[in-house]
Order: sequence, then C-alpha cells, then structure tokens
Amino acid sequence: MKEIAMASSFEPQFHKRVLRDKGDSIWVALPQPRTLLPVKITFYRRWQCEERLKLEELGETVLKEFGG
Repeated sequence: MKEIAMASSFEPQFHKRVLRDKGDSIWVALPQPRTLLPVKITFYRRWQCEERLKLEELGETVLKEFGG
C-alpha cells in the first residue's frame, strides 16, 4: 500500500498573535467561550496548554494566561 504524504500546517486555535509596538509579536491565550460546557473546560485547557507548548517549541513568545 502506498503512503500518501499529507501537508499539515499548524494553525493555533486557542491563541491569538498580537503585534507589539516594537514590531515583534507574541501569542496570547484566548479566553474560554462563555458557552463552553463545564465538562469540556478541562479539555479546552489541556488543548490550550498543548498548543502553548508547541508554539514555544517553535520559538514563539507566549503569555501563559489570558490577560496576564
């Protein structure tokens, strides 16, 4: 069976890029949607943490918490 190579790009879903005055950028965690079900909050936080770690591995600057 022949393997098909799929192009994958990393598009953050739980962080937003913010441009700073100096021209550089940082990533800020997005707040949880107010409509998020309580049982999904743990998953949301886990996915956001995994995404933060991946951004940091790529050399990006990431604020640890929204608004912090």
